Amino acid sequence: MILSVLFKNPHSASLVFNLFYQSLIIFFAGWMLIKIFKTSSAPIKSALSLTIFVIAVLIPFEVIFFNSNNTFLRTVSVPSYQQTYSLYSQKKELPKIQPSSSKAEIFSVNNVSKKDEGDLNKDKEKNLLSGNPLKVIFNAFGFIWLFGILIQLVRFSHYLARYRSLQSKLKTIQDKRLDIIVSSAKKVFQKRHMPQIYSSDEIDSPCSLGIFNPVIVIPRQLFENLYRGELEAVIFHEISHIYHKDHILGLFQIIVKILYWWNPLAKALAAHYLDSREFICDNEVIQAKGAHSYARHLWTVAKKTRFVCQFPCSMGMANSHISLAQRIKTIISKERSMDTHLKKSLKIFFIVFSLAASLLLARQSWTIYPKLSSLKTIPLPELMHPELIAADSEQLIIKDDMSICAYSLSDFSLATKFGKKGQGPGEFRLSPMVNVFPEEFFISLMTKVWRFSRNGDLIEEIKLPFNYLGLDYSLLPVGENYVGFPLTRREDLKPMQVGYIYDSEFQKIKQFYEGIPLRSTPPPPPPKPGSKRPVSAPKQDFEVIRDYINYEVYEDKIFVADTRKGFFISVFDENGQLLSKIDHKYEELKIPKAFKKAFLDRIQESERGEDLLRRYNYLFRNKFPAFVDFQLNNGKIYVTTNDKKDNLYEIVVINLEGDILRRSFSLPSELYLRALHDNRLASKEYVIDDERIYSLKYNEDENRYDLLVYPMI
Repeated sequence: MILSVLFKNPHSASLVFNLFYQSLIIFFAGWMLIKIFKTSSAPIKSALSLTIFVIAVLIPFEVIFFNSNNTFLRTVSVPSYQQTYSLYSQKKELPKIQPSSSKAEIFSVNNVSKKDEGDLNKDKEKNLLSGNPLKVIFNAFGFIWLFGILIQLVRFSHYLARYRSLQSKLKTIQDKRLDIIVSSAKKVFQKRHMPQIYSSDEIDSPCSLGIFNPVIVIPRQLFENLYRGELEAVIFHEISHIYHKDHILGLFQIIVKILYWWNPLAKALAAHYLDSREFICDNEVIQAKGAHSYARHLWTVAKKTRFVCQFPCSMGMANSHISLAQRIKTIISKERSMDTHLKKSLKIFFIVFSLAASLLLARQSWTIYPKLSSLKTIPLPELMHPELIAADSEQLIIKDDMSICAYSLSDFSLATKFGKKGQGPGEFRLSPMVNVFPEEFFISLMTKVWRFSRNGDLIEEIKLPFNYLGLDYSLLPVGENYVGFPLTRREDLKPMQVGYIYDSEFQKIKQFYEGIPLRSTPPPPPPKPGSKRPVSAPKQDFEVIRDYINYEVYEDKIFVADTRKGFFISVFDENGQLLSKIDHKYEELKIPKAFKKAFLDRIQESERGEDLLRRYNYLFRNKFPAFVDFQLNNGKIYVTTNDKKDNLYEIVVINLEGDILRRSFSLPSELYLRALHDNRLASKEYVIDDERIYSLKYNEDENRYDLLVYPMI
């Protein structure tokens, strides 16, 4: 089950995909550069390889950082605010869809013929996009990649253990030849600190071991068989590695070989790097002892031992991947470049370039899951005036005028449709408020409530003993009781909506939540021509962005989201007793001046702009509320915040205990802005399930409504 979820996670698949293609770009570019600068000096080729290694090591950390930390990427986009949905511009009525004669009558799904239902579903299936198999492929590759890294780390740990074991068995060399050679080396290497020289029976080839305090180790038997000139060539070569700090710089190629164990270009580039370092060290010895002398000693040493690199942290004669004959040929060549150091200016250039290139590549993140341009679009031609209600694990619920439609989430076929306008059983006089529970639909109006099964069968119809005026706050069942926020007059006669618990007979038991101010409604339409309005009428204040307050019932608990308290959700039992609080820290985002200007410009440019600005004070708070939407579905809470990345807004997924499970930047800006300004709570601009976001949009070209399905990234 866990593996199934991991393999289908689009976020992790995208991360693996980015690291995969970026590493290919890096190492291919490095390979090409090595080929282009083939005739350049060894320090240049070495610096090129090392630059590629640094970029390759930094890239994974930067990609993970940029994908997880949205603070660095947050931008304030003026154009997006200029598209702000306005409650005050002239509302454009959508064309009314004229039903065909076969669909003019409100019907139950049980009365739909199999042929009609099949044709309808067939049309929808043509528009569905198949799932993206790359999610599974790259998640599986990522799992193999991590497993391979673990194996490489185990092997590296094994080598380190062998190295520690070797350290304990090293033997100090007491030999007059050695004293003379070290004295000569001090002159050649500018009196630098000379490393300790040891012998050992555990190795087959001379090498220098260690990172920050390296030592030279020579096989005991080889040391006893070497003449002074041969021994001097070996020691000078190993001191050159230490002098050029090859042990520290070589760490990058070791890390690269561990991280990118699957990439043959990484291994090839590491081999080129080691060859260039050997070339530089050979140059140091040539400059000290002469080319022909060094070539002769190298040949005789090779005949007395075998050049085998036994430790990944070691540097030595055995590191070269060039054949001995070719190596000696290049040593005595008159055309050989004898450079051993890189200019300081070039060093600075390569450092700056490696940092800049890694940052640039890390920011170029691609996705293998569909975004806004490749979302699913499902035509729903049977809908007339739809409103989104909810989505659960199996169905999407849409209210269409007086009817409730339930669509299967597996193929988006119509599973259930019931309800119509009327006074009879199961009929509604006005457009009802619909709430979805696992076993039933709970539908309410001011004077009645209905319970329907998930198949659309009427269970019971109850007449309320009072008029429930909850505006956008539904009366909901919770355990054996009910919960609601009816309109109530305070002592100062100001209207408030107060949270009450009702018993099974709809009698008030207690007040459990403080008053909620009335959510302001949009300004009324302008007066008809010829009507009079007092010139001195005072302006009315209108708060453009309000606090979000809403509640849901799940598993006999009441969840009340209230941004007046911050990122805050209170949890009550069916009797109104406080059980827990979900309270998370959040970054308060200021409302930009661009947002305010775009909003007021939109008002001013509207047909009623001058009149509205004269009648209303549009008030802007200093900061956005903690969130703009709250939904509870399948045991998870989905909270939409004002944070965004790549023009997609954040959805925070929380479990019922209040722990944040993940943060997903998935909500298109259009849906966010509509939610930010919309007063309605009974219907939604979008609904969310575990993997997808659903929204309705009118298709003017086809004269129908389409269901848009966005992925949860």
